[in-house]
Amino acid sequence: MDAEKMKICPVCGKQFKPWKRKVYCDKNCATIARLQRNKKKQEVKQIQKAECSISEVAAEAKRHGMSYGYFVGLMWLKKIREPEVYRYRWM
Repeated sequence: MDAEKMKICPVCGKQFKPWKRKVYCDKNCATIARLQRNKKKQEVKQIQKAECSISEVAAEAKRHGMSYGYFVGLMWLKKIREPEVYRYRWM
């Protein structure tokens, strides 16, 4: 097998010959990678309790000219995405 056609598994580091769009060397590594991705998603879903009251958040939203729900939604997006992704007027 040619070395240039070999891929390295991102989970275990083993070399393998890719087939179509195969990323992992076997099903075990693919399962491990999927579980790691899902674990990260679960961590993001667990939203921590707000450190301020609802009335304080509502007042801040009003200062920015937004509804409470829109403001809280944008704050949630801020937690789960990188800063360069933001294209909102208030950020």
